[in-house]
Amino acid sequence: MPFGPWEVATGWTAWIKLVSENCVDRTDTTSTAFLVAI
Repeated sequence: MPFGPWEVATGWTAWIKLVSENCVDRTDTTSTAFLVAI
């Protein structure tokens, strides 16, 4: 079953939190790769 808007939003929020907490320097590149993976 494809991911719905809620699953995508929840996953994205969790990803942002993870990136923020770990202070990843390559946030833009990682976020772009994450969006492409969806």
